[in-house]
Amino acid sequence: MASLAAFSSVLLLGIATGIGVFVVAVVVAWLGHAVATPAAWLKPRPIGGALARVVVAVPNAGVGRVAYTAHGKRCSMPARCSEAQAIARGTEVVVIDVAGGVATVAPLYSGG
Repeated sequence: MASLAAFSSVLLLGIATGIGVFVVAVVVAWLGHAVATPAAWLKPRPIGGALARVVVAVPNAGVGRVAYTAHGKRCSMPARCSEAQAIARGTEVVVIDVAGGVATVAPLYSGG
């Protein structure tokens, strides 16, 4: 009788351990997915040298908006001019830097 009780205890301990391992594996897999997924939600950001077009005029010493293509997607973001000048809507610009979610841009002049 004592051996049957010991066997039952070992069996219950094995089942509890198996359930615990399964729960830990599920939590680790979920956390791995949760940590990896947000990167896919981020908008692709332009890098220095990327071309963009002004979609909301950039006022002198103010912030407008530029549109650009990154990874085949059309995106937009706030932008300010690298010089103290306004940039009209429709002007093609080059991205110099991106900091704090705002692009610093300069007008792209075609030779002349």
